[in-house]
Amino acid sequence: MKVLVSATLFVMATALFVSAYCYAESSPEPLKIGVLNDQSGPYARYTKGAVVRTDGRVLRDMYLLQAKAPSETKSEWDLYTIVARIPPEEAFRSLAESGCPLAK
Repeated sequence: MKVLVSATLFVMATALFVSAYCYAESSPEPLKIGVLNDQSGPYARYTKGAVVRTDGRVLRDMYLLQAKAPSETKSEWDLYTIVARIPPEEAFRSLAESGCPLAK
């Protein structure tokens, strides 16, 4: 089941990348960061509250999870307990520390 969760996250990330790439290829104008940052648009369903920085990094909340013991689970998908929410400012490098040439 844990493999299924990982596979689902991988598929969602891949779908987001492919849809952004297809949009960029089909659009006469270059892909604007604002299109991805539109929280009501098609990308909002993949990462709630995420923001794409100018260097292309997606900033979103990250979570520290703890696996539950089999005796603690209440249903088939009740696998983890959220220990902490890590804000994007702490989870990712700052734009100044980025090595991406787009950020300069």
